[in-house]
Amino acid sequence: RCMPRAVDRVRRLASMTSPTPHAWIVADMDNTILQKPGRGQRHYPFNESPCFGPTCEWLRLGGRLLVATTDDGRRPFKSLWDAIPEDLRSNGRVLMATSDGAALWAGDPSGIAVEDLLYTDSQTGLRLPLGKDLDKILDLAISVYHKLIRDLREDEGLLKKLPEAMQDGYQKIIDRLCAG
Repeated sequence: RCMPRAVDRVRRLASMTSPTPHAWIVADMDNTILQKPGRGQRHYPFNESPCFGPTCEWLRLGGRLLVATTDDGRRPFKSLWDAIPEDLRSNGRVLMATSDGAALWAGDPSGIAVEDLLYTDSQTGLRLPLGKDLDKILDLAISVYHKLIRDLREDEGLLKKLPEAMQDGYQKIIDRLCAG
């Protein structure tokens, strides 16, 4: 299910007889046009969302769609992009900003998602450095993680201060380290 306000808004926009070529719907993906399920629950594709029909009608009438998501995995493509018919997502009519806006994807003439590398390259402030600097950052992150595990192993009180959902996972790591 998606939020009723989003469905109403998309339906109103789709009912327009001819949106201008520059008319955009800009929407967050999760819990706006696509319900984000809880952990362990089924991920529903966009074509099962109440926003799907009105959004496709909007695109058929010449409107455009930009979807933003923090997700940087495959789910935006499997759940959203692949559900939109290829002819409606072609030629940049549908854009998707993933990874908190660090990457921008557009449909090529066939509707295949292609990353806009000029946009991505302009996001230098958001990217990790390469080479020795990246190695230093990774070494530092690993040492911080190792210290956290050591501290949790040595002081049971610290483990109990973590959220319950995290305690079991860290306890398993500690148990494996102690076992061998």
